[in-house]
Amino acid sequence: MASENIDTEMTPWRTKVKNLQTQLGIGASGCFHCEHRVSCHAGISNKNILKGDWTYVGHQYGEALVGKKKAKILFVSLDRGGQGNGYEKFKATQKEFRTAAYERTNPHMGGVDVELEHLLDETTSPEDRCQQFALTNSVRCRPRFHKADSRSTPVMKQNCESHTHAIIQKLDPNIIIAQGDNPRNSMRRLFNPEIVERYRGYGTSAEIRQSKDCLFLLTAHPAFYSRRGFNWKNGYLPEGLKEAFAQAREIYSGVRQSDQIEETNAPRQVHGSHHQRGDRFFNTNETNAPDAYKKMFDQGVIAIFGYATGPQKLMGSTADQRVFAYVNGKGILAAGRIVDGQIMTSDTVFGQCREYHVRVDWETIVAEDKGITKEEVKGEHDYGLPIRNTFCQMHCCPDVTNWIADELQRRKASHGNP
Repeated sequence: MASENIDTEMTPWRTKVKNLQTQLGIGASGCFHCEHRVSCHAGISNKNILKGDWTYVGHQYGEALVGKKKAKILFVSLDRGGQGNGYEKFKATQKEFRTAAYERTNPHMGGVDVELEHLLDETTSPEDRCQQFALTNSVRCRPRFHKADSRSTPVMKQNCESHTHAIIQKLDPNIIIAQGDNPRNSMRRLFNPEIVERYRGYGTSAEIRQSKDCLFLLTAHPAFYSRRGFNWKNGYLPEGLKEAFAQAREIYSGVRQSDQIEETNAPRQVHGSHHQRGDRFFNTNETNAPDAYKKMFDQGVIAIFGYATGPQKLMGSTADQRVFAYVNGKGILAAGRIVDGQIMTSDTVFGQCREYHVRVDWETIVAEDKGITKEEVKGEHDYGLPIRNTFCQMHCCPDVTNWIADELQRRKASHGNP
């Protein structure tokens, strides 16, 4: 389809939602006649109200793949943003939200895209990803204010909840991602989903809940994390959210990520003793502590902190097992051997409580600009590095990991010590 039609074509899902919002009088661009408008706007000057909004429904809504299983994904956010420019017409809304997600132009839509990147299958392109979700606000009107902070009153939040429920029923999502206090509380009240797991960590608060027909991820608004230093533009995701989205993938698809990797690489697998024990992969996670990997290399450890599951993340390794250290944005920078697999408490890398280490004898370390990228491994051996995992076994044949180890040694010899 021609790109200019992506935002203008009235797909069946878009038609359903637009007709519903027009019927309820909660759309913008001249069709606003909501039954709650008098009570909602009492005490607020009429000229200072942005009235109504339109729901974003991506052109490919319902086509997202989560563990190779199709999913209708709906984000429920706070109230409408901006000052009313570029959002009034339904078609303009579709273009505005699609491009904002694709370009990560603000903390909210940047956060939406990064969260989708972690939830959807890695084969999904950014161009498709920004079209495969829907987004509605839990409050459709907004007191005009020069900042993006929510200024909706308790009455507005309460009155609009019935509209949110109606839109959700119309879109029939399989996965709902609620962003912020009011959307999270609304989902709990409207659907009473059962708690699966809570995530608490550095700058992170998230829940996974589940009802008969839908999976819920209840998170803070992306702007909350942005104010705490997480750069959505560069693809950073707080560790607790990474955990939550990884488990959500497993729950929804019924397939563990390691199973997916094994299936993807099945034709290359063999059953020698080396492969049965398996080399291990460690993502150093530079989100919360840039350059922490340098301390790990200097101290001869791999280290984590802030996980709700504590030291469990580092379980499973054995003495002399090979491990590769991956740094986001740089690639695999080091290869070493697990010393004894014992998990120790410490605070010498992150300087945080709940910090855990496993000792490693780092055999090869390359400069940060000489790392082996995931694209190089994919191109050389058609193997996808398990970068969404913190510490895991690499399900691939020995040829892949042996090539990585040899290539690290070659790059170190060619360019000297880092």
